[in-house]
Amino acid sequence: MLPLLLVELTWKAIWLGAFALPRWLDGTLDEGMLASIFETSLGAILLLVIPWRYLWANYVIRPGDPWRLRPARSEAEANRAA
Repeated sequence: MLPLLLVELTWKAIWLGAFALPRWLDGTLDEGMLASIFETSLGAILLLVIPWRYLWANYVIRPGDPWRLRPARSEAEANRAA
């Protein structure tokens, strides 16, 4: 669920920065856009809900699993290595 919350937070931030901010700076906001900005900015609650310490420890610092498993060594290779 945590990656889904991050995707949600990311698209809301992108939308606010790419669409709402230029309209706000130009002064061309209408009532519909203001309602959308308010509803989208409610996603800021996600900043309080996401367990940032857990995210940092498990998604940033901890090394990931390998994408491929190493092929099992044959018995002959294992005997030669020993």
